Amino acid sequence: MIVELVPQKVEVSVKTKALLGASRAAATAAVLASTIMKLAVSGALNQVWALINGMQIMVHMPLFKVKIPDNAMVLVKQIINIATFDIPKVNVVDIFGADKLPKSNEIMHDVSDATKGLRNNL
Repeated sequence: MIVELVPQKVEVSVKTKALLGASRAAATAAVLASTIMKLAVSGALNQVWALINGMQIMVHMPLFKVKIPDNAMVLVKQIINIATFDIPKVNVVDIFGADKLPKSNEIMHDVSDATKGLRNNL
């Protein structure tokens, strides 16, 4: 078996070496930042899962005929509505104010009025 180093065809400049060093440092920093963020998010995600598990236990308590005081049952019913995604019906038009937006034919009428002088001058 013949082993021989392949000669370098192009000489690497000082600027290229500096760029390679900077890119290596940036990649190392990105990997470290990613690892730290992953650890931070995993801790927060564990807390979220614990909250969801607790909510599941509370939601299923009435199914097992657990005696719950009436004042606590009001809270449990609200949590059941949240857990089952029973969101109150809200008119989307009222939230975003879409009823106050001009209709498309009104917009086109305004555009035609704005360009009327331009058309007359042509």
